[in-house]
Amino acid sequence: MTIPEIDFESLTAEELADLIDRANIESIRRAAVKDAEQRVIDIQIEVLTASGREMGAPWVAPSGAHDAYPQGWTVAYGGKTWESLVAGNAHPPGVSGWREVAPAGAVPEWVQPVGGHDAYKVGDVVTRGGKTWRSTADANVWPPGVYGWVET
Repeated sequence: MTIPEIDFESLTAEELADLIDRANIESIRRAAVKDAEQRVIDIQIEVLTASGREMGAPWVAPSGAHDAYPQGWTVAYGGKTWESLVAGNAHPPGVSGWREVAPAGAVPEWVQPVGGHDAYKVGDVVTRGGKTWRSTADANVWPPGVYGWVET
């Protein structure tokens, strides 16, 4: 983004004060949004904990947004450990918004990303088709062997 050049010296005192006020209001708004996002995560964790759910416990289908899984929460499902990549995740692991957490020393199987939030980063290592692959691209949503991967 390019910010247009402003000739501050040509602004009246009132115009300059208005510009400063609007910038401060926008800064406060952005901080409030960021704070609210964190409070939502904290509330989701509080609801899950109060409901008896623990990190790494078996996945339970959420009954609504209030007990959906927050970003970073881990569950056991299908004999694997999964981490939620998005806030408010109500999908079962292996579908949208989850990534397998491989045991130490193991390489996870490739899962099709659905967007930037779960795309692979440079250096991520996965298995697919019996082969091991390393991502050479950031925001990589391509399957190994197509683009942005090298076989290791």
